[in-house]
Amino acid sequence: CEYQRTSTRSRLLLGVGSGGNHWRCRDCGTTQQSSSSCKLVQPRGDCAPFPRREWDDTPRYASQFDPTSEEELEVRTMSTWGHYFYESHPLCSVHNPACFNLSKCSNRVLTVYANTTHGSEQAHELLDFAASKMNSTTSKTSLRKVDSYQDACLILVTKYMYNSVDEMKSTRHWMVGSRNGTSGGGGMNHVIWNLSRFRFPNTKRLSSDAPISLFHVDRAAVASESLTKAHLRPGYDLVLPLARQWGRNEAPHRFDLHRPRQWLLTFRGSIQDSQHPYYQHRWLAAEYWERASDVYVDVQCKHVKWWGTVKTTYKEYTPASIPGENLYSEMMWESTFGFAPGGSGVGSYRFGEILSTGGIPVVTHDLVLPLAPEVDWAGCVVRVSEARIIDLPRMLREIPAEQVRARQKRCWYLLQTVLGDKRVGKTNEWKSDYRVTFAKAMEVYAARVSTALHWERQVGKLNGKV
Repeated sequence: CEYQRTSTRSRLLLGVGSGGNHWRCRDCGTTQQSSSSCKLVQPRGDCAPFPRREWDDTPRYASQFDPTSEEELEVRTMSTWGHYFYESHPLCSVHNPACFNLSKCSNRVLTVYANTTHGSEQAHELLDFAASKMNSTTSKTSLRKVDSYQDACLILVTKYMYNSVDEMKSTRHWMVGSRNGTSGGGGMNHVIWNLSRFRFPNTKRLSSDAPISLFHVDRAAVASESLTKAHLRPGYDLVLPLARQWGRNEAPHRFDLHRPRQWLLTFRGSIQDSQHPYYQHRWLAAEYWERASDVYVDVQCKHVKWWGTVKTTYKEYTPASIPGENLYSEMMWESTFGFAPGGSGVGSYRFGEILSTGGIPVVTHDLVLPLAPEVDWAGCVVRVSEARIIDLPRMLREIPAEQVRARQKRCWYLLQTVLGDKRVGKTNEWKSDYRVTFAKAMEVYAARVSTALHWERQVGKLNGKV
């Protein structure tokens, strides 16, 4: 499939929707031929087409990226409803002394500080869990909490610790290394945990149409569920998984990972006619996937008015499409592969939900996977380009059975070690264990610090020889 913009006259002739939205999809079969001579495939018409804004998810100065620079990296961001704004953050890495002070770190122990004010209970619970995991496993580095930020390699910031950005940036630990003793340019050795969940009442917007939750992070590293390739500073920030909303009822030992399943590929979700690009991927699956006995897709179509304040549903899900009391649960259990496209953001709750029943997530090319690159997802997920979403069923059928089993095994391992899997409350549902994700993230930062220290020593030896 190829996305094309057409004139008003062409849209009327082709019968496509307003706003210039026009996908042209072709079926070339198994023969080698030019795309222009392949059969044109028409959409089903379940959900009306809708416009998208052109999107470049790479940093504006990506070709000039220098991890040792203090220059600002300007990134164009699109809000959920298709508005552009710009973010600028320093080009940071653990190797950059302007952002990270390695003199406070060691190879053997990762020292972490979190304040003890009201609202810091979550941070200390996470740190205690991570310490118990790292100190009792084969991890090369242990973790120890320290009482002073001056003794810490990492300084942890979580939501509820502070009432405002100004309060956070006025702390002594944030202002270390800042410009002229002010809050601007601070945040050295800091990790802001789960930035996408921060909700400060007094946050100043980055621009008039930027989401209210965003703020300038200065030199702090960010761990967030909603980082794209444009915002991620490689080797410094971390992408977190979205905690799954749906939970299975069966304990892990109660089911066979490699059991026969009814469907090869499934997707069920809503499509909103936002100008954000990720709903287009859902639309392509719903409109162009072949209707076969081993492929299941069911969508709800919504019209979103300005700024998303009002949503009107004009096509509901098909309630009888899957027998059983819980349609979504049935689909999860009976799927070998599950499509997990983004929606209002690049990530998807379905990613973890597919993993939790032994399925294999299919993700688009633009998704940065959780805790990558240190956590390797290559043996688990299947990636697909925007142009080949239409061809997914055929592509997946060509994967040999032994490779499918190997991917299921790898996916299950990553679920347990990265997303976590625990029984929640009285509902008896198994959902994400965020403590496991945090512990794995601390292992990642420990590995990054260790690598940076080794690199620093090698550079010192070379300079000594000179």
